[in-house]
Amino acid sequence: MDSKKVRQLVKALNEKFENWNWEKALANSQNETTTRDFLIHPFLDLLNYDRIDDYTHEVTADLGKKKGKKVDVAITLGGKNPVILIECKKSTAKLNDNHIDNFENIVQIQILRKLEY
Repeated sequence: MDSKKVRQLVKALNEKFENWNWEKALANSQNETTTRDFLIHPFLDLLNYDRIDDYTHEVTADLGKKKGKKVDVAITLGGKNPVILIECKKSTAKLNDNHIDNFENIVQIQILRKLEY
């Protein structure tokens, strides 16, 4: 891709961000579901991710004895395996070590799954 095309894409993306009322979205993100609906989905839409082909919700990250682990959004880019994992929390949540440990476990499970394939 030539530099002129890249500049055009960056300009178009910048315009989309400038027109997005993220403050309103943030104010209405009171739980995991509304955070996903008002912040994550619009952000992925701005990046031109397709809701049907490029990402999915509530992806199970079970492996071995670790059962019931779910990730809120997984970007798959049309593939079978997630390439990006997104864990949603309400916008005012203070992340703590438990949140981080939980997400690290999910990431480790996904890495191990890839090694199995």
